[in-house]
Amino acid sequence: MTIERPMFPPRADSVHAFPAHPAIGQPESHALTGESAKPAKGPSRRHLLAGLAVLPAAVSAVAAAPVLDAALTELVGKFELLLGEYYARRADWGPRLAQAHAETDELFGVPWEAENMEARCRFFSEATDRLDVDKAHDRMHAVGEEMKPLARAIVALPATSIEVLRARALVAFWQVAPLSCGDTTYDFDNEIQFQMLFSAVMEFCRLTHKIATTGYTLPEMPDFFSPCVDDEEAA
Repeated sequence: MTIERPMFPPRADSVHAFPAHPAIGQPESHALTGESAKPAKGPSRRHLLAGLAVLPAAVSAVAAAPVLDAALTELVGKFELLLGEYYARRADWGPRLAQAHAETDELFGVPWEAENMEARCRFFSEATDRLDVDKAHDRMHAVGEEMKPLARAIVALPATSIEVLRARALVAFWQVAPLSCGDTTYDFDNEIQFQMLFSAVMEFCRLTHKIATTGYTLPEMPDFFSPCVDDEEAA
């Protein structure tokens, strides 16, 4: 994942802070504004020793930073690739199931009637087999299973950087996927997903202490990415 960093203007004490030409209204033979007539002195021995003293710590910090960034980049990058694959496979599954429903409704009508329910279910089952609905669903479900442990790891990260906040947003983007095969809009009915994102924003903005001062607490969130949740729903 590439994070573009803003370009800041150079410091005033930088040798590249000002262009190498006279200031406006000054002749070229005169010293530029802000320049001293005294010759520049080189760094003192004390300054050199002080710089050398902090050099090992600085090098260690620079060497350690890419390790953490690389781990986070790998985690988020893999989740984002799977997220794209999930929506692609959902786009394959949804129309298949919607077509099976449409064919069934066209033949048996809407609303459903009890007297033709058995024939209706049989026709719908045959339509889903013919359209490979179950196979398309299994392909989508398999990607979702790969995403679960990554989502759990992302949600567990402290939201102290824009990279982690973006990762939390990707998890929420997955969780608001349309529910039904014929839906054309995202699902915003589950407030838990937005509680996760709200908590991440408050943490990133360093506002979690504001929640504590109100005397209220956020409701406890279930673990959506635990296999136990799936087992309970299946039961």
